This record gives sequence, structure tokens and C-alpha cells, in this order.
Amino acid sequence: MSQKEKASPLDLRLSFLAYIAFPLLLLVGLTGFLSLSALEDLNEKRLKEDLELIGRSLQKPMSRALERDRQGALENALASAFSFGRVYGAYLYDAEGKQLAAAGAAKRGRDASKKIVAEAGGMGDSKGEYGQVGGQAVYSFFAPLTDSSGKVTGLLQITRQLSEIQEYTNTLRVYGGGGLGLLALALVAVTFLGYQRTIANPLAQLAGSMRRVAQGDLSHRTRENGPREIADLSRTFNAMLHHMERDRQEIQQRRENQERLQHELRQSEKMASIGRLSSGVAHELGAPLSVVDGMAQRMLRREDQDSSTQEAFHRIREQAGRMTQIVEQLLTFGRHSEGNPRPVLVERLTRAVVRNARETLEEHNARLHWESPDEALHVLLDPFRAEQLLTHLVTNAAQAAPDGVIEIRWENRGSEARLTVADNGSGIDPEIADRLFEPFFTTKPPGQGSGLGLAMVHGIVEEHGGRIHTGTSELGGAAFWIFLPTAPAPAGDKE
Repeated sequence: MSQKEKASPLDLRLSFLAYIAFPLLLLVGLTGFLSLSALEDLNEKRLKEDLELIGRSLQKPMSRALERDRQGALENALASAFSFGRVYGAYLYDAEGKQLAAAGAAKRGRDASKKIVAEAGGMGDSKGEYGQVGGQAVYSFFAPLTDSSGKVTGLLQITRQLSEIQEYTNTLRVYGGGGLGLLALALVAVTFLGYQRTIANPLAQLAGSMRRVAQGDLSHRTRENGPREIADLSRTFNAMLHHMERDRQEIQQRRENQERLQHELRQSEKMASIGRLSSGVAHELGAPLSVVDGMAQRMLRREDQDSSTQEAFHRIREQAGRMTQIVEQLLTFGRHSEGNPRPVLVERLTRAVVRNARETLEEHNARLHWESPDEALHVLLDPFRAEQLLTHLVTNAAQAAPDGVIEIRWENRGSEARLTVADNGSGIDPEIADRLFEPFFTTKPPGQGSGLGLAMVHGIVEEHGGRIHTGTSELGGAAFWIFLPTAPAPAGDKE
């Protein structure tokens, strides 16, 4: 990183003070200093003009009194100068510069030189200058006195202490400087408060939001307030978080789909392996079972056996028959053939299964209720496999809910049909829910189930492009929801 690209060591607040507040203060101070200097000059000029105004107001009466040589009138005129206030001393000189009369703090001033009298008379106007009177620094205003012919006959001097002028100036400096300082402080305070409210607080809020996101709270969104630029930044930040959250969900969804596909692939490979093993075992067991059953049947035809021996052969045939059924299930499970899928009317299918399962329902004293949509609903299934699927679910429900209620319901959902088989039994233990469709897994006592029924149901559903879910039914027991593709009614189909 180059030297220019390095971050400034100052934070935003100090940068604001260094680059905005302090230069603003310097500008205000310089402007105030120049304005105060101009005001001081203006004040000093005004004080001088006040003194000149007093001198001019006495100039004509004193000129007439001097022309008529009225000493009392001169002294009274000089004394009247102090009625205006702010006058230190008043002095009257003749044309030679000799003092004729004086009034004020310093009764005795210096004699005015002929040069001063001559200069004032030559200009025909007054003049002012700084000097010393009675040991005090003063500002003097000189006004020439003339007779009726315009000849200079004397000179009037009105003085004011320089310290008084300086006192006014100092007072002006104190008040002006104080006011300027208060103005600067108020300006800085207002500017800083404005910065804090419009810039610092929104940026601090945005930084806090960034910290929350950095700590993992991706659902957080910052408030979009403050000036337009910061609000735009907040909106951009929220939009970035939205895209991040969407991308994260997409990645999570893809990961879940990949895991599901991998699981299904492993399950399919496992089921295929089990299917091949089941087919092999079934073929190997089929012939010996036929021999055992045939020999038991021949022995039963003999008349020289007692009842206990005949009972034993009946038991042999019964168990051989049961094993034959298991072998047939193994063969069916291992075959995994889609058969001949075609549109199957769900009402006709359900009625056939209910008729076939009547014996099982009566054996377990279970009551079955079923319903189908008002309009004819067809699903794309192999009819034989469809009966197998529904028969296994009804049989499983009857065994799980003896003396209970079983419900079958078909629903049309557009491109899919949903089959619900529910009961009011003990339900599905969450700990075994993931193993329900595994081959040879059963919760029934030994000798009462092969563990292939639900595995076959799962296989049939997948073979026909459907899906199956389990859960708790509205009746309180187990529920199986099967989604199958619908199909248009074949021409000429009647119930």
C-alpha cells in the first residue's frame, strides 16, 4: 500500500474538527478581528467628531465675544462647553497665540504658537491633533475665531483625554471580543450538533449494524435514515445483506438437495442390493419349501397316523405356507418393476382394496371410512401395484389400531393426487420414523411381520414418480401422505 493509500490516523470527529470547525473558527476570528478594528476606528472617529461638534457650536458665539472684547462672555462660552460632557479642557488664544481664557481640569494650557493660529486661519477651518495638556495625553480640536471681516482674531482649543478614548475602545474590544467568542462557540456547537445528528449518529448506527452482521446476525437490517448519501449507503448495505441471505439460502438449499440426492442414491443402491439378495434368497428357498409342503401334504393323506401327528403336519404346512408368502414378498420386493402404468380410477381402486381387506379389518375389529373427490380422479399407476400399495397401508393401519378407526381420503391437487391413510392408534415413534421404510425393519413381535410391507410401499411410490411422507394424523395416530401423478380419464371409462 502506498503512502497516499494509508488511512488517516484521525477519526471522523477529529477530522471534522481539524478540517472544518477549526478553519471556520479561524475565519470567524479573522473576520471578527478586522470588523472589530474597523469598529474601533469608527468609534474613535465618532468621539473625535463629538468633540469637533462641541467646538463648532462654540466657534461663532466666541468669535463675536472676542471681537467685542467681552471677557465675561468668553469665559461663559468656554464654561458652556462642559455642559456637553466628555470635555477635558477648553482654551482661548488671541491671534498671537497667547492664552486669554481657560476652563476644565487643566486651567492652564500651553500657549498656542503663532504657527498653529496661522495654520488654522490659513485653512479657514478647524483641525485636530494629539498632544499633552497639564501632563495628560489629550486629543485637541482647534477652531479659528474670526471677526466680521473674516480676519482671524483668535483660536479655540477643545480637548478630550486620550485615556477616555482608549477606555471606550477597550470597552468595545471587551464586548466585541466576548460577543465574537460567544458567536464562535455557538457556531461550533451548532455545527458539531448538526454533524453529530446528520452524520455521526447515522454512521455509528451503520457501523453497529455492520458489527452485528460480522458477528453472524445475517437477518439484521439497518435503518435507512440520515442524509440522502448515508441513507443510500444504508439501502445499499441492506440490499447487499438481502442478496447474501438469498445466496446463502440458495447454497443451503442446494446443499440439502445434494445431501438428499446422495441419501436417495445410497438408499436406492442399498435397496437394489437388498432386492438382489432377496431375489436370490427367495429362489433358493422356493424349491425346499415346495418339497417340505409336498411331503407334509402326502403324510397327511396316510390314515395310520394319530391326531397329534396330523396336527404336527398341519403346523408344518401352515408355517411352510407362511414362509412361501414371505418368499413371494421377497420376490416382489426384489423385482422393482413398474409394471404397466395406466390411469386408475381411485374410487374403483379403493373399493377393491376395502373388499380384499375386509377379513383383516374384521380380525382386528377396525372400522374404515373412506372418501374420494366428487369428480372422477385418476392416478397413473400399475393396477396390481396400486392394490398392493393401498392394501399394505390398510393392513398396517388395522394392525396398529385394533378396535380403532382407519381413514382413507383422496384429494385432487391439479397435477398431483394426495392419498391420506390415517388411524387413531399409538402413532409413529419419532426415534424410528427414519427407519420405517427400511427392508426387514418392523416393530411387531417376532413371527408376526416380515418388515417388507412399508418398504414395498415406498418402492412402489418411487417407481411411479411419487413421494411419501409420514406424521401424526388428525385422529391422533399415524398418518401416511402419498403424492402421485394424476392422469386424464381414459376414453370410455366407467365406474
